[in-house]
Amino acid sequence: AIGFMRAGNIGLVLLIIRKCTFHASFEQEKSDELHWSFLLVFCIALVIIRCLLRTVLRSFGQNLSLFFPFSTVAMNFYAILILIHSWNRWLVVLTLLYTTATAFYGWLGKKDYTKGDTMMRGITVGLNHLQIILGFVLYFQSPLIEYLRSDMQGGLRIPEVAFFGVMHISIMLIAALVLTVGGAKARRCISDNDKFRTVAVYFTIAIALILFALPSPVSPFVQRPWMWLDF
Repeated sequence: AIGFMRAGNIGLVLLIIRKCTFHASFEQEKSDELHWSFLLVFCIALVIIRCLLRTVLRSFGQNLSLFFPFSTVAMNFYAILILIHSWNRWLVVLTLLYTTATAFYGWLGKKDYTKGDTMMRGITVGLNHLQIILGFVLYFQSPLIEYLRSDMQGGLRIPEVAFFGVMHISIMLIAALVLTVGGAKARRCISDNDKFRTVAVYFTIAIALILFALPSPVSPFVQRPWMWLDF
């Protein structure tokens, strides 16, 4: 429940940051309208689902704290979110690599910045924001984080707990901030070459941060499978 509430708040904060920092033309706003509408609906849905869960559980005369995060339903939901989070991370990486590659190609080749480039930039940032929201839901439902809260000093001595409790979330938030700022700056650029250069620089930094903090079988910090296939 806490994860739903805070993830919804994080999503709404991202919307506010976007409205305060993105000064785009009407055409640019229209082309990106679907992405931000989806993000807003997703955040509102998280809050509504949380309220519905609270109502249903209370109707059975049970305290919500007895069910989250250790009940069978909650843990199944937690496993489903891990599955979605795992698959979506590769969508983020693939779209980020593609958008960055086309940005370098357009920058060095003096190409025109097309509507397709604008669309891919919006999709890349949107998928990253979705990943951050999913990550926050998982963060506040994770047994590892619960342990870290109960014993901060002892938890930080365990590599897995320290990684997911501090390092992973911090670096991924920085990467999301870099992507958001890079997208905002690219929107304000006048020339096509400046747009490509801005996207190339900021998105390259984001790629480096994401790959550094991405759990995988070859990670020096925490090993996880390339892809979760079941739950």
